[in-house]
Amino acid sequence: MTPGGVTEIITHFIGYWHITEEIARARLLYDSNHHDVVLEYAPLPFRDVRPPPELDELTSAGPRYTLIDGLPRFAVDPIPGANPLSPPARHAGEIPTGSRMQLPPSGVGSGSTALGPAAWRPGDDPDPVIRVTYDIGGDQRLFHASQIKMLVDSDLLYLVAGTGVENLQTLDLPATLRTMLDEAKAHLPAEFELLTGGNAQAVVDFIKAQSVALAAGVGEQSADEAGQGTVQEVVANQVYVNGAPLPEGEERPTAPSLERHEFDLPRTDGTVAGVSAELGSNTSYSAAGIVDANEETMTLVVLGNVFQTDAIIQTNVLKDHDHVEIVGPERGGTMTPAGNIANNIAEFIQNDLFATLKPGAIFAGFEWRVDIFEGDFLDIKTLVQENWIIDNDVTVQTTSGAYDRVLAGGSLQLGLADIVDLGKYELIIIGQNYYTSNFILQTNILLDDDILKIAASLGEDDAARSSQSVSWEGNTLTNDAVIERIGSSSFGTIDEQLMNLIEAIRNGDTELASSYGRLLNGDGTGTFDILYVTGNYYDINIVSQTNVMVDADTAVQLLPDILAPRGETLEQTASTGGNVQTNTAAIMDVSALSDQYLGGEFYHDAMLVQANIVVGADEEDRIVAPDPDELISEVIAFIDPQPAGSEEAPLARPTVHADDVMGSMLT
Repeated sequence: MTPGGVTEIITHFIGYWHITEEIARARLLYDSNHHDVVLEYAPLPFRDVRPPPELDELTSAGPRYTLIDGLPRFAVDPIPGANPLSPPARHAGEIPTGSRMQLPPSGVGSGSTALGPAAWRPGDDPDPVIRVTYDIGGDQRLFHASQIKMLVDSDLLYLVAGTGVENLQTLDLPATLRTMLDEAKAHLPAEFELLTGGNAQAVVDFIKAQSVALAAGVGEQSADEAGQGTVQEVVANQVYVNGAPLPEGEERPTAPSLERHEFDLPRTDGTVAGVSAELGSNTSYSAAGIVDANEETMTLVVLGNVFQTDAIIQTNVLKDHDHVEIVGPERGGTMTPAGNIANNIAEFIQNDLFATLKPGAIFAGFEWRVDIFEGDFLDIKTLVQENWIIDNDVTVQTTSGAYDRVLAGGSLQLGLADIVDLGKYELIIIGQNYYTSNFILQTNILLDDDILKIAASLGEDDAARSSQSVSWEGNTLTNDAVIERIGSSSFGTIDEQLMNLIEAIRNGDTELASSYGRLLNGDGTGTFDILYVTGNYYDINIVSQTNVMVDADTAVQLLPDILAPRGETLEQTASTGGNVQTNTAAIMDVSALSDQYLGGEFYHDAMLVQANIVVGADEEDRIVAPDPDELISEVIAFIDPQPAGSEEAPLARPTVHADDVMGSMLT
């Protein structure tokens, strides 16, 4: 052993719990005939498609033509219009008059034909007909996922039991936390609480009530009138930060990255003495994404009204009032609060992906398949994420020629959820109203009231080369949300031609004129899938994220007048803040890529609520530097209490023996 040198390194690992939960749901295929639809492609120019001739599999026949003037002429056209010397007539795409269909005598899907003037007959229209099959179908979605995690990591590390150091924190934590939860709830419209319970009927009733208010023109009232905070009307393709549009030229704030907390011991050479405590640096991170492409079609037809609602509600609630007492001789280091950061970031995006694609540019094909759904259709997806971290640490430290480090924070809770739902139809027809809504609800709640009692009693030689650093606050709260709608944002009117087609599908006609294939866009595969919903259509996506963290720490440190290696620095550090809470969510809602047609009215509402709330804003941190002797005496009481009635022993440099006791015993 080196006389006067550091004799030990003490490290305490208390905390650093990691809880990670991930939910991923991806519906990629619906049946064996499913085809992937590429969202970004250049449509090919239209060309007529003819089905190949049906040939006998095991027999053969000679050519069915004769030579006339040295040129072949088909005696009988195997396919109408297939004679290469008689090119098919081109069509302008109009639906022939009088083509409204009648219900087949045997009902829907009977295989009967009722084409009227639109039917092909020899010598008339050389185009083949469109074959239509019917089935009862249309898969509803009722998806609800909850991620609820609770981490309790309240550590207690002290030298002498019975000192009562754990009672220095006098704040009523349950009551204070309840007040903060109520503050967050006050900024959420009361009826929105129904959205996160997983009850489909409650969600439908809420959407209906909202739509009635929207149609009546009362949906845009300020929530201040109901005592719920400010509701801000927003525009598409604009970033909003903390209740205001992001100024032009400024970069969009980003959520903090997930950085691993470093726990490597910096003092492995045994040359530096001191004390260090890290009681904060907890991370709570929730990430959720919904890709709702179930309504991804080429064409959407709504015979009733369309009610479209997008809402982002973000709230940060913070209480961070610290009591810090620091005493000791003048020396290097920092003793300032790091400052807290709270951001709410929201963006609504409208992406008209195929705005330039004209109706009929991609032939719909000769095979049409229609799924009939009777009644109201539900497509409701709900993701709920909750992270709770309770990390109230109490630590007491001192040292004598050693480096003592306490790591009681650094816990991590991570929740990931991802839903991908892909569609299968090129045309959706809704017989009544279409309700399409996206909601993102985000809340961060952080209670970080800390108590720090830091004392150092160093001689002149040691004080000159000592460093004392104290850090509190430094918390980061972030809510980041994006709602993006992909597809056409405009509606055309339902004209007579389109209505004739709808009536034909209603009547169950199994053959249609090929000119209908040029009325609507297909996907280029030759088949055309249709969903016909007789009632209302509810397309609703909900993400709810809540992070709650209670990090009320107590740290007591004493750096006495010690004999340390000469020429090295004595370090005394304490950190109780640096917590990170992050909610990030994105909803991508894909609808009709090419065209939308509406028989009623279109109602639209986009709502944004962003609030940063500081509980006890009139309070300030208590930074106290009392008489050195008084604070040191108080700190000593938690480290080495004296028997009752005895005099307090003065601080003294510990006696360090130069003898290697173990070595003398072994030789």
